[in-house]
Amino acid sequence: YKGKIFFIADEAHWLGAENYSKALSNRYIYRLGLTATPIRYFDEYGTKILLDYFKDVVFKYTLKEAIRDGWLTPYDYFMTFAYLTEDEAKEYQKLTKKYTKRMLIGKQKNQLEDNNLMLILIERAKIVKKAINKLNIFGEILQKLSKKNKLNSLLVYVEDEEQLSAYLDIMNEFGIEYRKIDGTTKDKDRELILNDLSENKIDCVIAMKVLDEGVDIKKLTRAIFVSSSGNSKQFIQRRGRILRKVEGKKISEIYDICIMVDTKNQKENMFKKIEERIMTNEFIRLAIFSISAHNKAECYTELERVGKNLNIDIYNIINNVRKYAE
Repeated sequence: YKGKIFFIADEAHWLGAENYSKALSNRYIYRLGLTATPIRYFDEYGTKILLDYFKDVVFKYTLKEAIRDGWLTPYDYFMTFAYLTEDEAKEYQKLTKKYTKRMLIGKQKNQLEDNNLMLILIERAKIVKKAINKLNIFGEILQKLSKKNKLNSLLVYVEDEEQLSAYLDIMNEFGIEYRKIDGTTKDKDRELILNDLSENKIDCVIAMKVLDEGVDIKKLTRAIFVSSSGNSKQFIQRRGRILRKVEGKKISEIYDICIMVDTKNQKENMFKKIEERIMTNEFIRLAIFSISAHNKAECYTELERVGKNLNIDIYNIINNVRKYAE
């Protein structure tokens, strides 16, 4: 085709990835990228590719505006905190030391390009995502929902099949009718499951690393984040799953299970600083959710309480993320 081409990319953040970026042809004179998360997680190079290709942001519609204008529902945000067990903490600190040692002697220009470093980070993150104390918190959340007759219209995010089995036992105790969706679920089966949820034929859908974007789940009212990461694309997209407007739905609810790493007894200053930085990054995610929440005053109070114990100035974080969190 010899004419001028208008290139429109939905979920444009994917085009910063190495393979997908090959689609960014210079033949496309007119270009429009659509995304809620233009900054790629831990990928400055991919982010630069994306922003250089599409140039400046020409239109921005914030979550605060969408809620104000009635396109999305308001939401209450509830955080519950717990710590790693003694055994989990020992393994976590062991990986932290291994990571630090590797980082100090590594010759990579970009530490995150070192596959071994990335594997250590992934293993350490899994300890937090699959922490045992999350089970008790999950049961407590279901108990509260049960008392309010709210064990329906529910979406639960877990890490993997191994973690899932323990949580299903708890759900069975409450008589919750559920279906699970993962990467192997066929499109037609996924559609049937989501329709069943919308029509109240089942109470809950359990998702494993899917349903993060591009899915319209009608009548979904509340979600429990058993497993979540610091990846802004993931948690922002997940929040969007339950804010869709539907008749009769006045407010959504998000329940976030947060595992903290205790730094008080960490004697080695270098490791303490690393853990405090990791906890600060976790609080960035919590702050982003809190800023636009209907109950943000309550959220701020809770973040301030927990932040003091971890030497984290939550209001400094809130001020820094406010410009793109709302």
